[in-house]
Amino acid sequence: MPVTLAFNIFFEGYNKEWINTRDNRINFPSLAPGNYVFKVRASSNQSFSNSKVSETAFFIGKPFWKETWFMLLCSIIFLMLISFYLKMRDENQRKINALKNEKLLFQFETLRNQVNPHFLFNSFNTLISIIDSDKDAAIEYVQKLSDFFRDVVSNKDKNFISLKQELELADTYFYLQKKRFGKTCCLS
Repeated sequence: MPVTLAFNIFFEGYNKEWINTRDNRINFPSLAPGNYVFKVRASSNQSFSNSKVSETAFFIGKPFWKETWFMLLCSIIFLMLISFYLKMRDENQRKINALKNEKLLFQFETLRNQVNPHFLFNSFNTLISIIDSDKDAAIEYVQKLSDFFRDVVSNKDKNFISLKQELELADTYFYLQKKRFGKTCCLS
């Protein structure tokens, strides 16, 4: 007949007293971190007084994700990622703004370079045509043309001018175009 062993166990740090069991397996779920000593003795007759005690001491540590070093490392990595993201976003915004400014300057320079030579030649042709017919209008035209080019030259290196200056420049340009095209210009 097979001998059935009985076990007597004591888990220091977990149990308050010895526990009797016939099961040769035991489960201790959710042990908190700490130091433990597991003691066991066996008997075939339920008397554990003469049984030898076997014990094993061990330590259960916190899971690594609950360790201070791990939380600190995760925090540092998170802050570095945020910092990297913000730097990349700012750099992209600077590039976009620089491209927009470059595009505006290119458009402005292109327009300026297209207008100056042709406008000047057309203005001289207009002046030639009105000198013989109306000397007072020719003088006024030369004054307006001079004012217009003075303003263009004085503002050529500026990125921005005031709205008042822009409107005065537009009025002068409109006057010069009206004289060039006569009654066919700018019909309402």
